[in-house]
Amino acid sequence: MNHVLLATHDIVLERTLQVALTMNGLSVKTVSSSDEALECLTLNTFNLVLLDADFSNMGKTLREQGLDVPLLIFGEASQVLELKDIHFIAKPFGFVELKKRMNKIFRARSTFKEKLIMYGDLKIDVPNRLVTIKDRIVSLGKMEMAILVSLARKTGCIVSSEKMRKDLAAQGHFFSSSIFHHIKELKRKLDHESGDTLKVKHVPGEGYRLMMG
Repeated sequence: MNHVLLATHDIVLERTLQVALTMNGLSVKTVSSSDEALECLTLNTFNLVLLDADFSNMGKTLREQGLDVPLLIFGEASQVLELKDIHFIAKPFGFVELKKRMNKIFRARSTFKEKLIMYGDLKIDVPNRLVTIKDRIVSLGKMEMAILVSLARKTGCIVSSEKMRKDLAAQGHFFSSSIFHHIKELKRKLDHESGDTLKVKHVPGEGYRLMMG
């Protein structure tokens, strides 16, 4: 699970984002002062810090103290652009736009170590997001690719919904009800390209697993 710190004085924005981000599988901590934010970052590990415009000057302070957590500031780009891993999103913004920006940052900081995953005729080039079956390229969407990587890391074993949620978060994706549509599409594509020999099996009450047909 990705952990996010949100610093804002705006109570409506705080409540809205806390609910929306939590529903999308993130752990969210909110603060309303620079001192509180600094204390949280010193004592805990976060994958991303969201700073409302009033907190934009924290970037320099955090870097001077050796804290390299990525920052996403709600406002226009400023002089802190010269500092590493500080991003901006102009207000007003929609949640879909915010989610895309957060996903991009999470992916850039992803801890996935695999370069090539192989299972029978299936080959997954993780860094280049390329999937082939019997040397034929399989066209997958970003979420389908993320689900396949999660399953392929434990081929033959059941991957629970909770484990998949954590894997998707590590790859910069939010887990939501749309996951079932993406799993259905992934199953269809694998069945078609593998000649029905590579399957994603649903185990009721437990999760999913990737296996030979």
